[in-house]
Amino acid sequence: MNARRLTCCLLVLAAGPLHAGVEVAPNGKYEGTLCLAGPLPAVVQSEKEVAGSFDLIGTIVTKPGAIYHLTNIHCLGAWSVIDGQYNENGYCQVVDNDGDKM
Repeated sequence: MNARRLTCCLLVLAAGPLHAGVEVAPNGKYEGTLCLAGPLPAVVQSEKEVAGSFDLIGTIVTKPGAIYHLTNIHCLGAWSVIDGQYNENGYCQVVDNDGDKM
């Protein structure tokens, strides 16, 4: 088993669930930076069979006052690559400073 630690920052265009206390346009893009860190254990069965999981925590940074600004995020899931086919299943929960979950 090979355990690794991932730290990444990604530019994210989010148009998912909206926080009720924020006025947002009915359509468009929301821009921010998503930073995640956590363990990424993996099992390499062969060159054609690799699988692993992730348990990542992080934060989302946008413009102050914008949706998702300084919210916390927790993602759990699993992935595999079998005969070149990538598959991933997971779920992320976003929590704002008031404790509201999205």
